[in-house]
Parts: sequence; C-alpha cells; structure tokens
Amino acid sequence: MKKIGYEISAAAILLFLFLCPAQALAASRRGLHLWFDTLLPTLLPFMIFSNILIRADLVRPLVSVLSPIFHGMLRLSPGGTYALLMGFLCGCPMGAKTLADLRLRGQITLEEAQYLLGFCNNISPSFVMNFLVMEQLKAPDLLVPSLVILYGAPLLYGILTNPAYRRTSQKISSDTKVCSLSSAPKEPLCFGMVDSCILDGVTTIVKLGCYVMLFAILAGIIQTLPVPAQGKALLTALSEITNGIPAIMEGFSFPSNFLFLMVMVSYGGLSALAQTDSAAKNAHFSIGKYVRSKLITSLIALLLSLCFLS
Repeated sequence: MKKIGYEISAAAILLFLFLCPAQALAASRRGLHLWFDTLLPTLLPFMIFSNILIRADLVRPLVSVLSPIFHGMLRLSPGGTYALLMGFLCGCPMGAKTLADLRLRGQITLEEAQYLLGFCNNISPSFVMNFLVMEQLKAPDLLVPSLVILYGAPLLYGILTNPAYRRTSQKISSDTKVCSLSSAPKEPLCFGMVDSCILDGVTTIVKLGCYVMLFAILAGIIQTLPVPAQGKALLTALSEITNGIPAIMEGFSFPSNFLFLMVMVSYGGLSALAQTDSAAKNAHFSIGKYVRSKLITSLIALLLSLCFLS
C-alpha cells in the first residue's frame, strides 16, 4: 500500500506538471519561497551549530543546569535533554535531526531517541505565534491558549508514555547480553570539522526544500479536485500545513477553524512527516511509531481545544 501511494502521488504530480503548467509553476514558487524565506535562514544555522556541539561533545556541559531536572522528571540523559529543548524551541524537523545526530554519535540510546521522537518534534513557537495566531487568526487573545494546546499536548503524551520508556530502558540496562553504548570519539574543534558540519547541514536543508516544493505542488493539485471548499481546505492542511492554515481560515469560521487548526498543526501534515523521515533517515527510527505518536498527540490537542472552547 505504501508503494502504491508513492506511485499514485508521483503520477499525479507528473500529470499536474504537464496539464497545468501555470498552476504547477505557482505552487513550486510558493514552496520554494517558503523554504528560502523561512526554513533556510531559521533552520540551517541551528543545524550547523548543533552538529558542531554534538561532534565536539559539548552537549553535556551546555545542559548541565537543566539535565538533572529532566532526568528526575522524565529520566532523560544530557543528550535527551538537549534534543528535547531543540525540538520544542527550533521546530520540526530539528528535533528529529538532533536525535539522529546524537544517536549516530553514540550520545543517546535508541530507546530514548525513539521515545523523544514521539513528542519533541513539533512546529516551532515562532511559527505558531507569528504566522498562525497573529497573521491568520488575527487574535492575540488566542496566543496563550494556542501555545498551551500545541505544546501541552506533546508534553502530556511524553508524560503518559514515560513509564513504558522507563521499563524498557531498565530492562535493557539490566540485560547482561546487551553491550554498552559505544560513543564516537570527540572531534577536535577545527575548520575541517566545521566544514563537515556545514556540508551536512546544507545537504539536509536542500532535501527539506525539495520536500516542501513537492508538497506545495501536491497542495496545488488538491485545489483542482472537484470537492467542496471545506474538503479542499482539510486535505491541503493534511498535506502541507503552511498552505493548509489559510485554506482552513477561508473555509471555516470560528470556533470550527480554531479547532481544525489546533488538530492539524499538532499533527504537522504529510510534508512534516516526510521531512522528519528524511532528517532521521540514517538513525533507523521507527517512523510507524512516530506517526502513531503524532495521531495520539493530535487527539490530545483536540480534547484540550474542546475544553478551551466549552
């Protein structure tokens, strides 16, 4: 089914490029503008400097103050604390990229990385505050409720699933057959290492740009479907959240639009899923578990939104 879905999507995009060249060009430009104006300047510096910190083994002293707090609350390692902060503050897919870098350097276990991936790879707070609330909802009074819902939902998910993570970690650590995690050697901070980090960051951000462009084209295809406007809005948001937010604002009125926005932004859309899969590709995380965690988080966001609106 997964292979069939890829084939249908590729065929639909190819036909759209041939049959609707003007609309395809406009959709491509929207995607590339989003990448160039937003993702490139905001994510690339964090990717480069985060990789430098991880390779130089500077994560532990950087989070030395907060690490004991999160270790007591969620049983996180220093690397896990750093990934949690990056995921919540920098936005998707920075959480997944940080976890993958830590995992490949041997600074976090697979179990902890998989646990954190379920709730620390979220839409960035700046996107929520500036684009979602101020520009689209145009309601400053919804800023605090939106932040509480969109970041309270993943935190609740992390707290609820923490006992299972602790049991798994304890079982593995007590198993004498399991070898201890072998950490990669610390790299000297030099221009060669910085050059390698820059290349890794540029490669990742270019791939993300291609995904953003492809899903912007897919959103353009959705606009040509013979379905009601509200259906198009929801399908667009499910595909790519940046184009989906204005579509939901046009297709629904308050409080329905707020409810749909909280759920869709919490999930992130298929574009964010593809970006996450790409950013964490070499770390061998289970994307199926990640998808399930995002669905549960979206359900929690829905319940929190209903409580706020009631």
